[in-house]
Amino acid sequence: MTSVGAKGHVAASAFAMSAATAVSRVLGLVREQVIAALFGAGIATDAYNTAFRIPNLMRDLFAEGALSASFVPVFSERLRNASRSAAFRLTNLVINSLLIVLGAITILIVVFSRELTWVLASGFFEIQGKAELCVLMTRILSSFLLVVSLAAAVMGSLNALGHFFLPAMAPAVFNAVNIGVTLTLAPYLSRYGINPILALAAGSMIGGIAQLGIQVPVLYGEGFRYRPIIDVRDAGLRKIATAMIPAVIGMSVTQINVVIDTQIASHFGNGPVTWLNYAFRLIQLPIGLFGVSLATVNLAVISRNLAGGERGEAAREIGESLKTSFLLNFAATAGLIALAIPIVQVIFEHGRFLPADTEATATAVTLYSLGIAGYAAVKILAPAFYALEDPYLPLKASATAIAIKVAANLTLSAFIGFRAVAITTSAAAWINFAILVIAMRSRLPEVRGTGVLRSTLRSFVLCSAMGLLVWALDLRLAGVMPLPIRLSVLIAVGMVFLFAVGRAMRLEEIDRLWKVVMRRR
Repeated sequence: MTSVGAKGHVAASAFAMSAATAVSRVLGLVREQVIAALFGAGIATDAYNTAFRIPNLMRDLFAEGALSASFVPVFSERLRNASRSAAFRLTNLVINSLLIVLGAITILIVVFSRELTWVLASGFFEIQGKAELCVLMTRILSSFLLVVSLAAAVMGSLNALGHFFLPAMAPAVFNAVNIGVTLTLAPYLSRYGINPILALAAGSMIGGIAQLGIQVPVLYGEGFRYRPIIDVRDAGLRKIATAMIPAVIGMSVTQINVVIDTQIASHFGNGPVTWLNYAFRLIQLPIGLFGVSLATVNLAVISRNLAGGERGEAAREIGESLKTSFLLNFAATAGLIALAIPIVQVIFEHGRFLPADTEATATAVTLYSLGIAGYAAVKILAPAFYALEDPYLPLKASATAIAIKVAANLTLSAFIGFRAVAITTSAAAWINFAILVIAMRSRLPEVRGTGVLRSTLRSFVLCSAMGLLVWALDLRLAGVMPLPIRLSVLIAVGMVFLFAVGRAMRLEEIDRLWKVVMRRR
């Protein structure tokens, strides 16, 4: 693939995936909005968020993080150098291995749910009924790990086959089903004296099943057929397992960080776990749109490039993805910092979610936003090392960043409370990125000539100016028009400014995005 063709392919694929991810993320925000309105920020939501975090920790550990990064390059290699049937045999081996390993882990989660709650949030045991509610929901949600891990394996196969849109839409199905079940079931549970938050837990389980179900027919359409086979001697499966070892260790370091974050937040009364969760959900929107989408497409493309010995082309793909990611995520950072309070007010301040909750959540949004661009860049760089068959480097980078973060977190929390979680998370993202980019320049020297630094500095200046503009306009328009309309106007002005000034600056990433948007019309 030529450089120009490659750029267009990655940009177009990332655009399609970003569009699907946008729908998923928006529905995710609607889901959080429903939760905030129905349950506020207190005992029930803290318990649910912690219970949901337990299978999510395991999912990130064994599935969507380590598995995807390890599976896609091997699947792509087998697809290119062997046959489609051989690649699908590998998919079957991975699925059946997940059924065995994660099935056992699911049972352990059910049996040791109380102990897991104590490990994650021992502060809950200081408040009557909070730990017990968390334990119950942990048991309800335990099978979620198995279902979404299978969905991740199917997604990896589809991505390697060039399908990005539908797998990115699958979380939208999860969110839609979760919302529907919660709104339908919660009133009935309340009527019979059962805590309505359990409707949310049930909806999450049913939504996970739907997320898997929507992807399976597409994989079958590509010729896949499920076979109950196990072959631990398969070279591809062994290669995936070997590559997963450092990835799992690296993810373990990250999950230890999450555990410490939750522990710290659990000791500051009712609300902090929920405030931090809502804030992190908000910053996940740009990360998902402009980081994960680019990273997913990038991994599939550079895996094919490296399998064909095209190192220069792989370096160009990484460089172009980083430049686009920095532009979009700097813009998201500037917008979220400038408009943190009105955004939280519009999305969450309804029903039981109070103004004090808005202020606390907006503070967390501002602090988390400082790390958005770094976090998204890590999402692009880390999987690239797996494609380069150097899986231990991301582990070392993550471990170093998290070690610094944990030390700072434990120190700062004594002075600024739950806010320490957000600010140290942002710092860790940039430390991780710095280590990875230095290593990438050595591991793939061709990446040095891609012009990332110059483009990044220009994007930073442009996005900073945009942020100052919308912040100043927000001050002028406060009280002049209804908040939702004001926020919509400010976002529109920011986008117009970004594209107009970016094109005037001859910023290559703006021109490329503009052409992709125009081509989609």
